[in-house]
Amino acid sequence: MRPEQYEQHVAEQLKTEGFITEMTPISGDYGIDIFASKPGVKLAVQVKMYGGSNRKINRAMVMELSGSQNYFDCTGALIVTDGEIMSDALQVAEKLNIEVRYIPPSKEIINSDP
Repeated sequence: MRPEQYEQHVAEQLKTEGFITEMTPISGDYGIDIFASKPGVKLAVQVKMYGGSNRKINRAMVMELSGSQNYFDCTGALIVTDGEIMSDALQVAEKLNIEVRYIPPSKEIINSDP
């Protein structure tokens, strides 16, 4: 699965929760990969496909998302990953009221990936 496929997979998961999703451009996205909205809620969503790598969500990523959330007048923020999150990143996320969620990649997409 490629990172853009994982982003689409996350958007589909959010749709099952009643959100309308809008994917952002691959570059120049201010750290936001998806906007997810429903009445009274607009989420800035950052997606990090780090499973199987040494990379981890760190506190700077959480702080960047907080700034982007405010810049785009979002009511909340969500970081989604299939990898690991550093403990200080979890502390910052809790303090800034940013949800952190683990969503595994889709097996169907992985199995069909060339």
